[in-house]
Amino acid sequence: MVEPTKESEPNKEMESKGSSFTRTFGNMGFFRPPSVPYQEKPRMVTDEDLGVFREQEGASLLALRSLQDLDLSACSKLTDSSITQVLRYPDLQRLSLSMLPEISDDSLASVAYHCHSLTSLELSHCPHISDQGIARAAPYLARLQHLYLSCCNALTDRSLSMLVQHCKRLRTLDISMCKHISLTTVELLQSQLPFIENVHCRFVAGADLTLLL
Repeated sequence: MVEPTKESEPNKEMESKGSSFTRTFGNMGFFRPPSVPYQEKPRMVTDEDLGVFREQEGASLLALRSLQDLDLSACSKLTDSSITQVLRYPDLQRLSLSMLPEISDDSLASVAYHCHSLTSLELSHCPHISDQGIARAAPYLARLQHLYLSCCNALTDRSLSMLVQHCKRLRTLDISMCKHISLTTVELLQSQLPFIENVHCRFVAGADLTLLL
């Protein structure tokens, strides 16, 4: 904001003569109102777009070289294309991808491979994450200490076996409401992981949630 000057002040003589246009005329067809960015229809980001982003300075995840903590929870329009091509941070330690219904095993495998310093990973409410994704990712998650997989109903006991085999430093595991995981396998995991402290396994094995309503 600047102080008004004589040059910028309205001409009082002109105000008293004739008609004048105001911003309200834009809604009557005289002028086309400016477009609002968030009203534009989203489009898929292409490889060419990503190349341009890499060359530009500014507010882009691609410009962050030493990122350690990233929370993308509930960014529901993110897809495998976004995750696999952008999330490549070797120093990243904490990542949340919870409530991203469009991502799949490809995203999980890519994150594990490119972000091998992860100590905490949240994937709760990601319905397309399956045993195959855990199998592809686990060998690269040796430093992982906290893993959240609640409501990932495509997971089975096989995923827990992969975690026991590769994620020896795991301290916290949340598999609540994963209906295809058995309590027997949960107990086996607890007995074989030396640092495990908290295993959240409420309503696993297809427990009926309506019993508490």
